[in-house]
Amino acid sequence: MLRRLRAFLLLILLAPSAPGCGSSGDDGRPNLVASVPASGTTVESGLTSLRLTFDEPVRLFLAYQVQVFREGVFVGMRVFQLPGEERSVRLTPLFGQALTPGNYVVRVLEGLVLDADEHYALDPETLTFQVGGTPWFFVGSPLTNQVTTIDDATLAALSSTPTPGGRDPVGLLAQRQGTLPRVFVQLANGGGTGKALAEFFPGDAAMGEVTLTTSGGDLAAPAAALALDPEGVFLYAAFVDVAAQRVRVARVRTADALETGSLLLSFPAAADSAP
Repeated sequence: MLRRLRAFLLLILLAPSAPGCGSSGDDGRPNLVASVPASGTTVESGLTSLRLTFDEPVRLFLAYQVQVFREGVFVGMRVFQLPGEERSVRLTPLFGQALTPGNYVVRVLEGLVLDADEHYALDPETLTFQVGGTPWFFVGSPLTNQVTTIDDATLAALSSTPTPGGRDPVGLLAQRQGTLPRVFVQLANGGGTGKALAEFFPGDAAMGEVTLTTSGGDLAAPAAALALDPEGVFLYAAFVDVAAQRVRVARVRTADALETGSLLLSFPAAADSAP
């Protein structure tokens, strides 16, 4: 019933006599002028978000009016706008989805955005791009305390890298740096020093520890709490700050694995519970 109601409302919106239609033709309407990736291009694996840019400031109207397909299969996306990007709309895969290698089609429909005059586009747009490369994925083991790099095509284990101090790898997140992904590993604890985040490149014999801010004690991560910003520039990791008994969020630059900010949240957290 809800789907039918949405379709009915969209038909009213797009009807020629509906308010906001303006003059005939494309004058005064938001037009899609650019995208990242650009239509017709090939990008390497590791793509985390899409960006659609219009020729004037717009606001998101009907988020479901953009559809992404990989090899003909629908990919669920979160659609949003970032502050300072009044001409653009962003798309990132929903939890459990990813922009894995393959051929993509993006359908941008009429009611996705409105301009300042409540105008919408008259015609749908179709973009295509390809994600290339053979992807890897990573598996962390609390039994062996190491992370194994696995070839997605053959499922063969390529290499294994031990965690610092034999600590449990509770969370993994990879971000492409040039031709290789840098893998961030959230550790169960910081070994008493707060270094509860490590990083490595596939094939490395050892991980490097990331120095994080603490309240003078250790950081603990009973469960994974990692997120990547839409640009892939910063990683955010949440821990229990053991000395303060509060949740601490670290911001780490993915290019060089350096902490660039730390926030101690105001609400308490038990040391044995996940942030």
